[in-house]
Amino acid sequence: MSSSISNIHDPRLPQYLPPASPWAANAPERRRKTHTTFSIIQFFKSLSLKDRLEKNCAIERENGIRMQRKYAKLCAGQEGFDENDDAASMITIDEEEKALLTEPMMYDAYKDLMPKYLVLELVQRFTGRPLKRKADGFDCSRSGSEPPLKSMKYEPDVQSQAIEPKFTAALLLAESRQPLPITWYSNKALNVIRNHKALRGDAAAALEHWDVNEILASKDDTLVDAGMTSETCENFEQYTECAENHNQAYALLDSPGSTTYSDWAVAHHAFFTSRGDSIEMYEFWKQQEKQIRDARARTPSFDRPAYEEGYRQCQRDYDKDICILCAHRGHSVEEHDVFKHPKTLPDGKDYWARKKSTGSSNLFDRSLNKNVCMAFNRAGIRCDHGNWRLHCCSFCGSSGHHALSWTCRSRM
Repeated sequence: MSSSISNIHDPRLPQYLPPASPWAANAPERRRKTHTTFSIIQFFKSLSLKDRLEKNCAIERENGIRMQRKYAKLCAGQEGFDENDDAASMITIDEEEKALLTEPMMYDAYKDLMPKYLVLELVQRFTGRPLKRKADGFDCSRSGSEPPLKSMKYEPDVQSQAIEPKFTAALLLAESRQPLPITWYSNKALNVIRNHKALRGDAAAALEHWDVNEILASKDDTLVDAGMTSETCENFEQYTECAENHNQAYALLDSPGSTTYSDWAVAHHAFFTSRGDSIEMYEFWKQQEKQIRDARARTPSFDRPAYEEGYRQCQRDYDKDICILCAHRGHSVEEHDVFKHPKTLPDGKDYWARKKSTGSSNLFDRSLNKNVCMAFNRAGIRCDHGNWRLHCCSFCGSSGHHALSWTCRSRM
């Protein structure tokens, strides 16, 4: 095998080599026109979707002018092309953004900003079939030239079935007017909304046909099975699925150039899902999450101090029946019975603190010489009682945290 052929398969080289052209030997090396420096590439990445689409439209127009220049030179018999006639590269629109642009509301909002090449690609995606070239009407009898084989006109295959969008226009319109239950954003519920006869209908009639309370009270087996008759998810895993879809839906509610709704939705759900005790405390914070979402969905704003205060209240409710001696739920330290209740911490280790008798609320260190402060271990508040009570964790003895913080419990 010759070296010229073997080099084609060299992984260090491009896998596709274009056929040689008559002027290739004399053609100057291609120079970048858009992505010329690392700084410019980083700048392009920082642009909003709207700005990148507008820039690509300008690049597409400039490339069209270059193509006309090349065509004119070819017709004039010129063998070489000036390097300035090379086409400029487009700025990247990633796959996730292209998927969003196939959604009807997003497409309507951005269609006037999109370059033609992207419109053709999105039409192909939406129809689910490759675009077919449309043959020109050409009368051979009136010309001595050969008829063109194919033109560059494209049209979608109208017989193919359009891909169903994930979120119906009716759902998005209803959500824009009133916060819908988070359970309606599970994959199963979204499928029901797309197909259930009681929930179908055009966007304009969505509010008239959708009575949220009526759906929540419905006995329809399909709606019940999809979880749409409940306002909160059964478990943390289901909530994370719904939250991801809720984030995507709110990205579609933003007007072009704005990220107000999507930024709030992402921050809102991340607050509840990224905490160390999120899974264990789900039953205690799910109602708090619903209340905040309902209150802020129409005027989205992520106020972390307010979120933190609400979550601390959930933690206080959760901590009421945790024993700060054994770390097990269901009884308080006062109710802890050394004969009845677990004799080790949840991770199998021995207690660090000691209790002298059942019914007593006093805890001591291992030597039984000093009291362990109960108030500190419940709320993390350091009292002013001198050195006769220890401000240390009753689970491990560390002075750096209290028992009902998440430090020890996350390791158990």
